[in-house]
Amino acid sequence: MSENGTRTVRTGGVRLGYRSRGGGKGVPVVLLHCLGEDGEDWRGPLIPGLADGHPVHALDLRGHGERARPGSYALDDFVGDLRGFLDALGIDRAVLVGHSFGSVVASLFAQEHPTRVDGPSGSPPSRWATAGGARRHHTAGHLAAREPGAGAGRARAAHGRPPPRRGRSRPPPRFPAAAPCPGDRAAG
Repeated sequence: MSENGTRTVRTGGVRLGYRSRGGGKGVPVVLLHCLGEDGEDWRGPLIPGLADGHPVHALDLRGHGERARPGSYALDDFVGDLRGFLDALGIDRAVLVGHSFGSVVASLFAQEHPTRVDGPSGSPPSRWATAGGARRHHTAGHLAAREPGAGAGRARAAHGRPPPRRGRSRPPPRFPAAAPCPGDRAAG
C-alpha cells in the first residue's frame, strides 16, 4: 500500500491502483472515475457516506493514476479490467458508480455481466431498462438525486442530465450545461 492508501491489483497483465474504505455488510460499491482522473476524483462526502454501510473501492482505470500506461485502451480492455478487479477482490456482485467515462465502463460491464451488478435497492440491471431498451447504469448523478433534499439540478451537475422521471407525462425542465470534468478537454 502506498503512502496515500493506494493498493494495487494485477489483472490481465495490467497493474491497477485502488483505494478502499468501509467494511459494512452491504453490497460492495465500486467507483469509476472520469477520463483523465483517478480514484482520488471521488474524495469528498460521497465515500464516507457510503462507507458506513458498504465496502467502497475507488478504482484507477487503465492508464490512469500512478500506474504504467498499457498499450491498448479499447473499451473491452476497461470492461475486462473491471471484471478482473472484482475477481481479484472476491466480489461477486457490486453497485457500480461511474462518473462520465466511468459510467460508460459501468454500463458496458452491466450489459456483459448483468448478474454481477446490483442496482438501486438491490434491483438487477434488467429492471433499469430505458425506452430504447439499453440498460441504465447507476451514476453519481442518480445517487445525488436520491439523497434527501437533492434535486434534479444537482443530478444534472453530477452527470449531465436529470435522473429519469417515472409516472410523469410532461418532459423534465431544461437545466444549464454542467461543468466539465477536470480531465475533459475544451472543444474547439
